[in-house]
Amino acid sequence: MVDSAGPDAPVPGRDTGPRRQADLRHEADLRHEADLRHKADLRHEADLRHEPGLHHEPGLHRGASLNHEAGRRARSKLARAAYAVLGGMSLVVGVAGIVLPLVPGTVFLILAAACFARSSPRLEAWLLAHPRLGPPIAAWRAGGVIPRRAKGLILGTMALSFVLVCLTAPPVTIAASAVAMPLVALYILTRPSG
Repeated sequence: MVDSAGPDAPVPGRDTGPRRQADLRHEADLRHEADLRHKADLRHEADLRHEPGLHHEPGLHRGASLNHEAGRRARSKLARAAYAVLGGMSLVVGVAGIVLPLVPGTVFLILAAACFARSSPRLEAWLLAHPRLGPPIAAWRAGGVIPRRAKGLILGTMALSFVLVCLTAPPVTIAASAVAMPLVALYILTRPSG
């Protein structure tokens, strides 16, 4: 009997939570990368058939030809690593923001989740499922919600930062801060509160 629901359909008794969804996305990414490699191999074979001189020159085969897919994969791995590092640093600052009164943790947790979404679906799923760290991220993703406490901390930190900038920075920096900070504060104040 053939199941018409497909291979990714929920099966009774099987885990369908965020971890399973992340695993399914990872498997789909792997299948997509394999498909891209296969298409690149086919294009390379077609190039060799259409340009007879290529296969006679040493070094101009699949590995040394202009294989753009391999270049993309390398950049993709590098980008994923960079996102993972940025996500990890943001997570550390976000957790510190829970403990330290003047550090806005929610913003960094949202940034960490966004970075993990591009680098490690498993870490993203863990962060979203975390009982303490996940709810502010889920609220933000659901409707741009910033909790009142977080708004107060963010605006207080911005005010303190502006005072420090006025006391220590050159006039150009003070002018830039005087323009940028009220715009950021306005954006924060117009977000819904949870």
